[in-house]
Amino acid sequence: MTIIKLDATPSTNSYLSALWRQGIFEPPVAVYTLDQTAGRGRRGEVWQSEAGKNLTISFLLPDPTNEFSQSFAVIVHVSLLVYQWLEQLQVPDLKIKWPNDIMAGSKKICGILVERALLGASASPFVVGIGINLNQEHFKALEHATSVRNETGKSLDIDEMARSLSALVEKRFSEIQDLNAKEYSRLIQHFESHLYQKGECCCVAVQDNSFHNVTILGVNEDGRLRVRDPNGDVLFLDSAETHFDYSAKC
Repeated sequence: MTIIKLDATPSTNSYLSALWRQGIFEPPVAVYTLDQTAGRGRRGEVWQSEAGKNLTISFLLPDPTNEFSQSFAVIVHVSLLVYQWLEQLQVPDLKIKWPNDIMAGSKKICGILVERALLGASASPFVVGIGINLNQEHFKALEHATSVRNETGKSLDIDEMARSLSALVEKRFSEIQDLNAKEYSRLIQHFESHLYQKGECCCVAVQDNSFHNVTILGVNEDGRLRVRDPNGDVLFLDSAETHFDYSAKC
């Protein structure tokens, strides 16, 4: 895998997408930076990261799914491999928070953003942005954030971590070309086994600002979250329309 290091850039996802659109690179390619000045999260939210302290990296990857031309298959696979990578760093109490975060205990340690290199074009490769809090110790207003250093006491070399994660991504994606239905079903089950607050009551708002109590049951193969409301009805939530207040008590 080609790995590009930048001192600073507004967004590694945007940088990598531009390289592909110019015909400069084909997947797999990785780009990481020591200072991402305008990182993006889900639904246009800002990913905040202290310069020189964390790993902000994006991967240009081929679509591994002939049958599943959707980003959730990529989110599932990337979430599981990042989970394993953090586990190898001895980060305790890891869980995957639907749809695209990794938690250490009740605090966020990693965010994942999956896009097409050409937005809206299903034939273009995926760009997977991963932001992992490595050495940052203080998060100002982000009270629900943590880092590998805060959880393990270890300071990590960012360049070494970028190479390590890139090697794992390249290996795993080379193994799952032409992902079939049975293999995808196993991935979903594995994803569910690490699902944050599965079986617990949470507060959720769908399309509006009114929060309701639901119990998390699991995820569907199309990426929707299965929940049960207080009446016992099973609902299917779309990530684009759903906001959780995971800190609120039912």
